[in-house]
Amino acid sequence: MLWSQTLPFIVALLLGGLIGLERERVHKKRKIVHVAGIRTFALVSLFGASIFSLEQASVLLAAGLLLGMIIMLAGNFIAGTLKHGVSGATTEVSLFLTLIIGYFCGLQQYSLASLLTCLTVAVLLFKTTIHLFVEKISNKELRSIIVLTIISAVILPILPNEFMGPLQAINPFQAWLMVVLISAISFMSYILIRILGPKRGLFVSGFLGGLISSTAVTLSFAALSRKMPKQKWNLICGIIFASAAMFARVFLEVSVVNAQLSPFIAKALLSSSLVGILLGVYYARRSRKTKMLKASALEQNISPLEFKKALGFGLAFLFVTIVMKVVNLQFGDLGIYATSFLSGLIDTDAIALSLAQLAKNTIDIKIAATGIIIAAYANTLVKLGYIFFLGDRALAKSFSYVCFIMIASGLAWFL
Repeated sequence: MLWSQTLPFIVALLLGGLIGLERERVHKKRKIVHVAGIRTFALVSLFGASIFSLEQASVLLAAGLLLGMIIMLAGNFIAGTLKHGVSGATTEVSLFLTLIIGYFCGLQQYSLASLLTCLTVAVLLFKTTIHLFVEKISNKELRSIIVLTIISAVILPILPNEFMGPLQAINPFQAWLMVVLISAISFMSYILIRILGPKRGLFVSGFLGGLISSTAVTLSFAALSRKMPKQKWNLICGIIFASAAMFARVFLEVSVVNAQLSPFIAKALLSSSLVGILLGVYYARRSRKTKMLKASALEQNISPLEFKKALGFGLAFLFVTIVMKVVNLQFGDLGIYATSFLSGLIDTDAIALSLAQLAKNTIDIKIAATGIIIAAYANTLVKLGYIFFLGDRALAKSFSYVCFIMIASGLAWFL
């Protein structure tokens, strides 16, 4: 017998045995008497691989055996429920998945079979973690998951991916993709803040909050600095880390939209982000004697899914894209730079992603890179203004040094 003929059965045996190993370990640990262990799962997987071979000879025979296996699994579940009062069907479903994995091995789809095995074992292993997650998730967070699923998996695929409207500047698919991108970043950052918890402190939460909105973090912490002047060193750390996160966020967003543009902005934005993190660590060392402000102050100002903000951003993206095309036609490069600066005073995402999109076929890639850098540093400068007018003067003075160093470090690489 050829090796190619025996390999599917060997792989099926190993993958099925891996799932069975996890099940048998759990059953023995909990002292549960159960018929399905490592041998059962290995044999079921082997049966799945055999189904493919039998299918080549007789489809009816293969279908009959498959139906028999399904009936046996269902009967095992019913018997277990009646005898032990067990309502879960984890083992039975795992056996059915093992049957499918074995069939994929018969098809010689080893990568797909291995992936399905890893996912199955992961779900089984992290049972406790999954149940804790379900217990702790709030209605607000569940709604956010549903909304994120709808906007990404339902609405996005049906939108037309072509340019239309004035100056051929409107692409519904790309505009909505930006809404999905901002929403996803907001949601993932919120989840990370929840996982890390307040014990991780203000610094990490400031950085993660900066992935959602560094401006929101700055406004929130600047206001807190007047109410709690003794916390100024902790607060400036949070603002610095949020600003550093903004540079990293812009780079990530641009890279997703236009990978060819990312090398032109990588050194400037990432060096500013790295310098910001180092400066944040420096101020964190200065704040050792200050009692740490809990991250709950930040969590109260952040929702799981900033969908309204993301939707507004999508509209801003369309508006800025049209304005940029008009400005480019009327005023050339200087008009783009001026628009980048003014847009950056309000928000970096819309202008950065608009320029990234336009750099594909409308404007020179170096012009787009320069506009993104201008917008990012304009946004950093406006944060200094927010702190000066809303926060503690000493905080503003310290952040002015940080601003200068972050911007200078980025420009040194860009110019």
